[in-house]
Amino acid sequence: MIETSTTNGVTSAARPAGHHLVETMLVVSTAHLTPELAQQMMDGEGPSPSMQRGEGFLYHGEALHAAARATGFAPLRLLAERADALGCHWVMFDRDADVVEDIPWQDW
Repeated sequence: MIETSTTNGVTSAARPAGHHLVETMLVVSTAHLTPELAQQMMDGEGPSPSMQRGEGFLYHGEALHAAARATGFAPLRLLAERADALGCHWVMFDRDADVVEDIPWQDW
């Protein structure tokens, strides 16, 4: 049996001494956002991303849920729920990543 711990609503496997923490990431296209919402998220309007770069930005799962609640934008909620279902701690929005076909997206 694997021991787990929960911090801020995220459950992680316990680390044996000398082992490094590994957290998983769902990588999705920024096309799941509108251009305006993507810019707002990158500008830190509402819950801010944990990291930004030219190609996109990274959200911790709980922060993405908060962004989804704050914006009311259904694809954000669906992506946060998908990440949870896959056991991912992070969601990276990347302009070069693939879209998740069953979650709404736009070609922009």
